[in-house]
Amino acid sequence: MYEGISLKGLSSDSFNDLVVDETEVTEYKNKKAISFKSLEEFYLDNADYDESNTTNTSEVFSADLIINSLFPSVKNAEVFISHSHADKDLAIKLAFYLNRKFNLNVFIDSCVWAHSSDLLLAVVRKHCPSKKDEKTFDYEQSMKAAAHVNMMLNAALHKMIDTAELFLFIDTDNSVGLRNVINNEEKTFSPWIFSELFVSSIIQRNPPKWLSNLQATLESIEKSKNKGIASHEDATKVKFAHGLYKEHLLELSSEDFFKNAEHIIKSNNYCSNERDALILEALEGSFHFKKQRNKECFLKWIFDLAEYYRASMNDN
Repeated sequence: MYEGISLKGLSSDSFNDLVVDETEVTEYKNKKAISFKSLEEFYLDNADYDESNTTNTSEVFSADLIINSLFPSVKNAEVFISHSHADKDLAIKLAFYLNRKFNLNVFIDSCVWAHSSDLLLAVVRKHCPSKKDEKTFDYEQSMKAAAHVNMMLNAALHKMIDTAELFLFIDTDNSVGLRNVINNEEKTFSPWIFSELFVSSIIQRNPPKWLSNLQATLESIEKSKNKGIASHEDATKVKFAHGLYKEHLLELSSEDFFKNAEHIIKSNNYCSNERDALILEALEGSFHFKKQRNKECFLKWIFDLAEYYRASMNDN
């Protein structure tokens, strides 16, 4: 991950003038995500372990196998969208927009991965029956199973956040359940949103390769110039209010977001200053750059804004 933004004010109305087909959104939601047929797919193989091992591995789950099968890493995902389950349609519409307008690969976990609740239910049905009543489950064993399943999903989410270039949080009343305007405090009822925001606040910022190449080109142009050369959450009865780690995110209104995005598309350009204009001019002949231009211009705009935001916060 390199940068993150908090997108406020996003609603269905935000897409009124943009090419996002409701039918396609419905079809995308109904696409079958990863599923499994039997828990036996995820048991360890006894043959792989020393016979002296006293544990019978015939019904021991392989956490690595589960993660790789049900929550696999998605290659080339450039944008990670963090959102409330209630805002899934908004997340899908935004993903369509970013993909079609900027050729960005967007990751939405619920649209790709298996549902952890399905896995958990299968596990507790088979391994956690109550000794007193076959229709109920053993409490302690069920809690252990839930902890394992949730941690596997959490680890997979953290990995996707780490590999994405841009973390995009959809800030709505669904994702931010409590707002204290007096103390300027915000809380979420979603443990998943809490976890995603928290890890995005502490994760190491890694500039994407294309940006490093762009910066190297800039340095080359500057040297040449000196030489005189021209250049997920359903309502429940039990609620926990988690703190929101958003200080590191650039806050953008949906209006500003789409207005600037459409400007980049129409002008096929984004130059925050004369220096950037020189870069674009120098790279104009590159086929790769032409192909990636909208994508990289859009991300460069986000990265520049975030850098300015971070610098102004440090000054204060």
